Amino acid sequence: MCATWLGGSPGGYDAAFTRNWAGTATVRFQLVCGPNTFYDHGWFSISQNQRRSFVFAVGNQGPCKVAVLDRAREGRMLSPMVYPL
Repeated sequence: MCATWLGGSPGGYDAAFTRNWAGTATVRFQLVCGPNTFYDHGWFSISQNQRRSFVFAVGNQGPCKVAVLDRAREGRMLSPMVYPL
């Protein structure tokens, strides 16, 4: 999983996830910026070797992490911290 800052107007955060293991999962993206949390447009399926991405066009929210939430496992994977330029 990776996350990057996108400059410009309004700017935001780009989240991307590639599923490298077998099977299909139902997941969604979450952006965590201190006390603020943002979500993508809903749950989606992803299969082995597929890549999905989502842009959070929320402007500069300061340092943030992107999470991929797994519906079946009720868990999440976190990206490293993203620092806007």
